[in-house]
Amino acid sequence: MRGWQERMKLLESFGFVEIRPRGGQKFGLAFLPNPNIVLLDLWEKKQAQGNGPFDPPGLGGLQDATMSAFLERAIDVGANDVTRKHAKINAAKRSAAEDEAAQPRTKRVRTAKSAKE
Repeated sequence: MRGWQERMKLLESFGFVEIRPRGGQKFGLAFLPNPNIVLLDLWEKKQAQGNGPFDPPGLGGLQDATMSAFLERAIDVGANDVTRKHAKINAAKRSAAEDEAAQPRTKRVRTAKSAKE
């Protein structure tokens, strides 16, 4: 059973399953959240950390083309959970970008003391 438990822990680390003990069993109860939402959350996490050679552990397989295909298919089949969540993510990003653009940019003043250092 070790292999199964390791797989369950891996799924739990990514958020695809929530495990709770029951009685004397470590794996007594398992809750399966919506995998579409979990996938979008993982994608958002990866995007927040930026693209580069060092992706967050285990998220290297989430590529732009894969997510685009996933979102297109979700729209085609009418997966409202995905489209709603994706719209919320985009709205939050737009709001953050607008807030950042509205901030006045201050210019750092170089003093004589900082110039000597």
